Amino acid sequence: MTYKLLAAIALALTTVAPAAFAGECEDNFSKSGSIFSGTDFSSRVTVPDLSVKDAMGQMRGIMIAEKMDVITEDAETGTMLVEQRSTNTTRAIPTLIAISAEGGAATVQMTVKTEKGQMAKQDAIRPYMCQLLAKVKGARKAVRPPRRGRRRRTTPT
Repeated sequence: MTYKLLAAIALALTTVAPAAFAGECEDNFSKSGSIFSGTDFSSRVTVPDLSVKDAMGQMRGIMIAEKMDVITEDAETGTMLVEQRSTNTTRAIPTLIAISAEGGAATVQMTVKTEKGQMAKQDAIRPYMCQLLAKVKGARKAVRPPRRGRRRRTTPT
């Protein structure tokens, strides 16, 4: 019975955690600038049980999966510059990522910078940014690669 209770609590926590990060992201979301000077959209989340190095690796993978180009990254300072690819109809949009350590947690901040004349709606940017930041997981929840090989099974003789 105790194991079933612990399993239920663990399941409940894993479903609540992404929503908690999303709420933190939305609470920390800010917009500055204007269409005339360029607009910055920014937010941050703090992820427990995560190092700067691991957070950098996760963010790199997340951004590449979103079809963004990693322009530069520095694991020592916890900074990364990625860009949404430009097309015939859109300009490249740079995104700055800054990761810092706070105790055993990592704070991941993302800033999307639009150039003057580019239009972006806050109501469209906020959920997109928070969706990306919610993908960053602490060490205990991060997906681990499978072990190589198969376990050797022994049969009783």
